[in-house]
Amino acid sequence: MITKDQKKDSIELRAKGFSFDKISTQLTISKSTLISMSQNLQDEISTYKNIYKEQHLEELKINFNCKLNVLAIKKKI
Repeated sequence: MITKDQKKDSIELRAKGFSFDKISTQLTISKSTLISMSQNLQDEISTYKNIYKEQHLEELKINFNCKLNVLAIKKKI
């Protein structure tokens, strides 16, 4: 029986791009069960993928702005 935590973790790991083999090993769930479960949870996986993409874009924006600020400061000096 798959626990709620295992289900949630499998959704998050698939959304992050982990393979079924790696998830299977990490969560001790059979690969065939993960594949079947993932087909039924495709909407949730897609939602998490979008969330992770947005978070990554925000991090990139922050890093870019920090680098711009450093360059602006160096240019003033």
